[in-house]
Amino acid sequence: AYVKASNTGSVDSFGFSVALSDNTLVVGAVNEASLARGIDGDQNNDDSLGSGAVYVFTREAGVWAQQAYIKASNSDLGDNFGVSVTISEDLIAVGASSEGSASLGVDGNQDDNSGTKYGAVYVFARSDGQWSQEAYLKSSNGCRTFAESVSLSNETLAVGCVGEDSAAIGVDGDQSDTSAQSSGAVYVFTRNDGQWSQEAYLKASNTDSGDLFGSSVCLSGDLLAVGAERESSIAVGVNGPEDNNSAPNSGAAYVFVRKGGIWSQELYLKPTNTDASDEFGGSVAVSNGTVVVGAVFEDGVNSESLGSGAAYLLR
Repeated sequence: AYVKASNTGSVDSFGFSVALSDNTLVVGAVNEASLARGIDGDQNNDDSLGSGAVYVFTREAGVWAQQAYIKASNSDLGDNFGVSVTISEDLIAVGASSEGSASLGVDGNQDDNSGTKYGAVYVFARSDGQWSQEAYLKSSNGCRTFAESVSLSNETLAVGCVGEDSAAIGVDGDQSDTSAQSSGAVYVFTRNDGQWSQEAYLKASNTDSGDLFGSSVCLSGDLLAVGAERESSIAVGVNGPEDNNSAPNSGAAYVFVRKGGIWSQELYLKPTNTDASDEFGGSVAVSNGTVVVGAVFEDGVNSESLGSGAAYLLR
């Protein structure tokens, strides 16, 4: 299939984010510009630049067709709805990292635009082929750029916020300490009988300013991988020393495990050839106990191919 939006427009950036589950495909168009709100509204105007949209396609008998055109319930100019998308069966989560409400937590006031690029996540549920918005999620401590990364697994959602500034370490630390600018955080939400609540607030074990923990997230059951593409340790391999920051922006990945509803960090991952500016952790994926980590600026063997990039598989 070759898939386009139902209202293709210049610079809409259709395909900025994608997610696939069985026969359902979700595509974000972060710069789509219509004034519509909600499900299947009026697509035929360009009066809200950068508000963003998401398109859902389904496959039946080998043929793909658009099932829904989705906008935020408080769609606004420049919100970038669709910057991140994730799907798990009949649930979709969509990030809008520049959304401006200053509300906190679950289903707060969407119409308070007193914030600047705080970000939000919108959760949609499908019943009998029809989509509807189920939840509007914000960070619990008002971090900026919330939702640049999202990942759903069953009824658990992980959301990254690279602009979070707390110096906390580990799980459920002090969110109010803002002394580590852009260290980053990940927020875990769970769903129970259609109701969402925050389950955990996750930080790196070596939180530092500018690390961008939450650059990428991937959730698989009770296993969560988190990338921090600007982490600067010179460590190599698994669970090495975290405190020598002599490799700026080399990047790192962290693996968290949930047992009995409690999250804890299990692994601190670095590449086998750690080097400055490689940005290991810019992308992560988890499947069947295997973690894959991308390093977009890795330079190849003997640094002979600058910025060629690499992926690392860890079991």
